[in-house]
Amino acid sequence: MPAQPLGRIDRQDAAVILGERKLYVAALLYPIPGAPQGYTDRLTAYWKAIDTHVAKLEARAGVVKHIFHEGVADAGESALEAIKEINPPAMSVIKSRIDAGAEFEALENDEAFAETVDWSRCAQLGFMSRKVADVVSEAYRKATEARFNHMRQAIEETLGQSEAGLLIAASTRGLQLSATIHLYNVVPPELDELMRWLRDASAQGREQYESEEETREHGPADEPPAKPGGSKLWVPGT
Repeated sequence: MPAQPLGRIDRQDAAVILGERKLYVAALLYPIPGAPQGYTDRLTAYWKAIDTHVAKLEARAGVVKHIFHEGVADAGESALEAIKEINPPAMSVIKSRIDAGAEFEALENDEAFAETVDWSRCAQLGFMSRKVADVVSEAYRKATEARFNHMRQAIEETLGQSEAGLLIAASTRGLQLSATIHLYNVVPPELDELMRWLRDASAQGREQYESEEETREHGPADEPPAKPGGSKLWVPGT
């Protein structure tokens, strides 16, 4: 079922929704090593907003009973330890609900996840041979399909009638969940602010790089050429 925004749930809908299976979906955003304070501050604000918005959603549609996090194949305490390592800003959202009785469920299969990541890395290399490219593309497609099938099964078999779950994932595209599970996107304004900041940082990085390239090509002859990588402006992904 297509995801609905938080604001679509009114009082007339609430009674019906409380009896249905629900999945609250929050976009997965990770800390980035070496990121400037501007990114870190906005990321922290984003996860605080997710916590607040999910709480409002719980009050209208049902308390979270199950938590799923993309990239995590463990459950319970092991899953929490994994989150401390890979996504500490999301800990408050998850831990507070576990303390209230929610279960942290295993979403991924380790082998399926690893295979998808490895084939994705291969696909990014670029190939001279069309045949090799097709082989890698097909292998990646099959690995992704197997991974999504496992994730879908984990959610479908765990989420009981009238229960609500929280899914933290980059996207639900490809999961193809049953129509009996109603999806609700949790999209606070802080998400748009963070995305806008990332776009601006990327644009500034490109502009500075182009400016440095122009200086190297057409600068005064008596100036030594600039060393590669001289820019100190952080760009997402660098």
